[in-house]
Amino acid sequence: MAAAAAFDPEFQEEVAEYQKELTDLIRAAEFQAQTTIEAVDPANADRKKDISLQLGKGMTFYRNGDYGKARDAYEQVLIMDPFNQTAMQQLTRIYLKMNTAAEQRQYNEILRYEVQSIYDFVKPQ
Repeated sequence: MAAAAAFDPEFQEEVAEYQKELTDLIRAAEFQAQTTIEAVDPANADRKKDISLQLGKGMTFYRNGDYGKARDAYEQVLIMDPFNQTAMQQLTRIYLKMNTAAEQRQYNEILRYEVQSIYDFVKPQ
């Protein structure tokens, strides 16, 4: 093969080009190995487990109607993963429920005052 390369300059160029391509492929494989999630962020697997646990807690609290604790669990998820879509969606649902509950409490307070006023007005002296 070396003798053929000596007689054929085109073959020599092809071999040099092939060696360059192989070198580039080796460098690319090394770079890929150095930039995996595990290499760049060794705590990623543990964080994913923690996120999964917090999502489960949040869902359990939500199903049990404990919206405050559910909110806290989902906010912990967003601290670990600020772009977690599940946590964002669940927090939206929780905030809507909590807002509805607050509006209902406010309405009930108004009704209580109205009833008290009517009773005070019509009660016998």
